[in-house]
Amino acid sequence: MVMLDFQRVNRSVRLLVGGLKVLSSPHCDTLVREMVSDKFPRIPHLPWSPGGTRDDRRMADVSGLLHTPVIVTEKLDGGNICLCRNAVYARSHRGPVTHPAFDYLKAAHAQIKPKIPDGISVFCEYLYAVHTIEYHHLPSYLMVIAVRDDAKDWWLSWDQVGEQSDDLALPTVPVLGEFNFASASELEAISSRLGVAPGLFGEREGMVVRRAGGFSTDDFQQSVAKWVRAGHVSSDEQWMKGPVRKQKLLIDGSPGPAIRCVSRLKMTWEIEAHILEARES
Repeated sequence: MVMLDFQRVNRSVRLLVGGLKVLSSPHCDTLVREMVSDKFPRIPHLPWSPGGTRDDRRMADVSGLLHTPVIVTEKLDGGNICLCRNAVYARSHRGPVTHPAFDYLKAAHAQIKPKIPDGISVFCEYLYAVHTIEYHHLPSYLMVIAVRDDAKDWWLSWDQVGEQSDDLALPTVPVLGEFNFASASELEAISSRLGVAPGLFGEREGMVVRRAGGFSTDDFQQSVAKWVRAGHVSSDEQWMKGPVRKQKLLIDGSPGPAIRCVSRLKMTWEIEAHILEARES
């Protein structure tokens, strides 16, 4: 039996395995059954991904990514965060974010939270601080990677992710291509080639492939996978133990997203042109 205090979860409850009991609080005049966001599931490695550790999961069967439209995005070296209407979470969802590096995140959330629908979790790559890879000319410190309907336990299609990103004026992570793989060998060849290509903002950590359509959380492990470069060290929370080094925005000093990524399938040519111009200067 799971017991939750409404004060501690912002008057929201998450339906959990094993049953749920809600404790009324004297500060709660009504019982609001919204959803508390679960953390982002761990993405399994593709079988041929050269990176990873013993603890990382590997996809044994890639058939869920074959014979269906898929989106391949660049894997960025940041922190996974979650934006909800009434809360913002770091990777673990253990409680409020308190590290100074998250001050920018909390300020950004305060501005955009009215546009986040109730019961929706917007997952982003948070790129404010340097973890392992140093980036240059980022369009934003926040890039959307996925959106979940918490009530339905449903991950929105990539087109819907783009629509939500547009509503929040945030870019998605860079899209490397849209494919429909006919075989595992074709998926291996393309993912391995894209994984080692130069990154848009710096070194490339790897790539992520996901079904273009929506899917349930039960199907998440068969619908999303990653390829990570050999030898990549995932610093997780280690970067928070020392001085914070800020990543560089395309427009340095911008208080918010520097450039809006309008296209839902790829970075717009205007953004690419700005980045190329910035690199040449």
